[in-house]
Amino acid sequence: MDHLQQKYLRRAKIIAAVLSFTPFIRMIGLNGSVARGEATEESDIDFWICLKSGRLWSGRAFVTVLTHLTGYHRYQNKIAGRICLNTYQTEESLEIHPKNEKNAKDYANIKILYAAGSIANHFFISNRWIEQKGYRFTHKKAISSSIFPAIIRGIFEIIYDILFGDSGERYSRSFQIKRILADPRTQNARVGQIYISDAELRFHPKKV
Repeated sequence: MDHLQQKYLRRAKIIAAVLSFTPFIRMIGLNGSVARGEATEESDIDFWICLKSGRLWSGRAFVTVLTHLTGYHRYQNKIAGRICLNTYQTEESLEIHPKNEKNAKDYANIKILYAAGSIANHFFISNRWIEQKGYRFTHKKAISSSIFPAIIRGIFEIIYDILFGDSGERYSRSFQIKRILADPRTQNARVGQIYISDAELRFHPKKV
């Protein structure tokens, strides 16, 4: 593993450790070129994020803000070595879509940077189709995570639900969808590059 690969992987682990305290986060996976050990100077750092069901939009808002505060969020032409938050799924919707060769190859190399409870095992079980396509998970192992982030996260989740609850989620959903649909990258995206639902978000638009 060369110096650049080590640098990006170390950065991914640090950012994931920070995000593990984020309300409603349940799992953080590293995929893309860094997970495959193929990072170049132009590579970003792709994160797959799992959030609590029913709090996808609120959780995404927290993740986005906190990643911005680290100074490593990818945006505009700032790409190399930045965190790309391109996929979100909920804990009750862990199956990767679409079930094609590209995703099978990519997610077979996913590295779990943080996982709460047994959700990592549920992820691998939900995506057995990847192995059925002839690919093996290269980093499939039990995850041992500190209980401390879960305690802090749980406190913030209780406070959020008391203060805002489902109305906060609805507002966050409405606000974010308007921004997503107004983004030129969304308007120029081909079919399948952008997917929006309350259980899954995928952003793979072409650059503009």
